[in-house]
Amino acid sequence: MINEPWRLILHLLAVVMDIDEHRHPKEFTAMFDFLDEWIPGDSHKERNITFTVEVASAYEIMGETYEQKEAYVSSLLNNSLLSQKGVINNIKIGTKIVIEADMALHPKEKKIFQFILDSIEAKNYSIRDQIEDIF
Repeated sequence: MINEPWRLILHLLAVVMDIDEHRHPKEFTAMFDFLDEWIPGDSHKERNITFTVEVASAYEIMGETYEQKEAYVSSLLNNSLLSQKGVINNIKIGTKIVIEADMALHPKEKKIFQFILDSIEAKNYSIRDQIEDIF
């Protein structure tokens, strides 16, 4: 069970990173740097280990196909943490950072990001005021 905002954001970003079937090292670095301040641990090394374990867990859970990954995103977006202040905006910022990290916008990345936005909007969270079109 994901019960911390940084874990929820990490799992969503892991799907975005993996959706194009190409995990670029710059995407890992960008995601870690974005989440570093929220990951528990006393040292950079400790936080990096926690991050790596959590990313591996996300890959294990999300499945292989686009449809499985989309279903996983749907399940993540049913988490009550989404209503906490800043979570939706940080999903948007983190997604943009991960997508831009490998210097290429893949159609599946854009598609899953739109799916995330549409799913959040369908749950009646007010996001269109918070999130501008990043593409």
